[in-house]
Amino acid sequence: MGASVRNIKPGERVSSFTNFSLNDYCTHAESVVLPERSVTKTPPNLTPEQGASFWSAYLTAYCGVVELGRLEPSSVVLATAGTSSVGTAAIQVVKALGATVITTTRSREHRERLESIGADHVVVLADEDLRDAIPDITGGRGVDIVFDAVGGAQFGNFGAIAAVGGSLIAYGVLSNELPVVPVAEIMAKNLSIDVYTLFTHTGNRHFNAEGQPEVVERAQRFILDGIALGHLEPQVATLFEGFDRYINATMFIEKGWSTGKVVVRL
Repeated sequence: MGASVRNIKPGERVSSFTNFSLNDYCTHAESVVLPERSVTKTPPNLTPEQGASFWSAYLTAYCGVVELGRLEPSSVVLATAGTSSVGTAAIQVVKALGATVITTTRSREHRERLESIGADHVVVLADEDLRDAIPDITGGRGVDIVFDAVGGAQFGNFGAIAAVGGSLIAYGVLSNELPVVPVAEIMAKNLSIDVYTLFTHTGNRHFNAEGQPEVVERAQRFILDGIALGHLEPQVATLFEGFDRYINATMFIEKGWSTGKVVVRL
């Protein structure tokens, strides 16, 4: 531990904080070295696996939906890819702030799990058409915020299901298809569209992002308070033992089998 470190003591449980690039500091190892600003104390009520998995998911969900999307208690949010780590976090963040959340999944097997996390409505894309399901759920009004991890052709549907003055936020590109932007609906409904990365707020020199410390501080308070009060519970989907299972963990994520974070214990 460096001589200038002040807020962390030897032996304390810590988690890495998502404000650095792996080009600068590698964390895929048994031992890592990080600057003090990238390490925070782990809440005592979290398991080691939960402690390794919560910051990036909750920071992305909070900063994207609350700070960029300007979530209000009256808002209706569509969070796609509900079984992803950010998807499960977004469901909990929206519910903790009293708003309504709709999520999507490719498999009906995940419906019950997503509802148990807090989703008000789950659209199973294997069985339902998003353009039909959302008007039925919202009484024709549409959703105020689309928080999308998928992109591709599906993004073209969001203009039709968004409420007037709504916000379309793209934070991921899980689809291999080229994204479709619903320009006509964006113009007709006065929608905003943003491409979001967490580094917008935490900072990353490789993304030319200086960061917004005041936003990050609000996010930290919200997340730590939410975990302490039980409103937020990090979802660990699967635990893989040993570094030699790292490839298996990656394949597990790519196939979309997880509901939450995939953790490798070295």
